[in-house]
Parts: sequence; C-alpha cells; structure tokens
Amino acid sequence: MPYDAWQQPNLSIVGAKIANMNLDPEQVHAMHGILGPALTDTLYAVLMALDGEASLGEAQVLYRLYDDKGNLLTGELETAAYEAFHAST
Repeated sequence: MPYDAWQQPNLSIVGAKIANMNLDPEQVHAMHGILGPALTDTLYAVLMALDGEASLGEAQVLYRLYDDKGNLLTGELETAAYEAFHAST
C-alpha cells in the first residue's frame, strides 16, 4: 500500500477532506489511481505552459525560466518533463 499522507497529523486541506471520507483500503487504492494521473497531467500542463509549448488559460506566453546559476531553462523543459511525468507510466 502506498504512503498515505492524508492519514498523518498536520493534514493539508485536501488531505483532511480525504481523511474525513473514511475510505477503506480498496477505496484508498482507487483514490490513488485517480489523483496520481490527475496531478501528473496538471503539473505537466503547467510546465509546458511555462516553457511556451502550451497555453495556460486563454493565452500562450513564453516565460523565461532560469536555474539558480542563471542558466536559461526555457525551451528545455519539454523533454525532461515528459520523461519525468510520462516515460515511466
């Protein structure tokens, strides 16, 4: 069974709402199966928007992203994001 953050003290708002559902282990597993892909898709879409490869809302804008050493990352996120979020699924 995967680690269930919502079963721990100091829950987030979402964690508290899930904990209040009193799910049985099978339902917890189903919740993981829904939330995991939903969060993956959402985070991937945000990274693509920041990289200028997709729109965020109604506008597609190219943002300039830099790492902590001042190196430009924009235009380099798509491959890394795909490998991190989708290659292992």
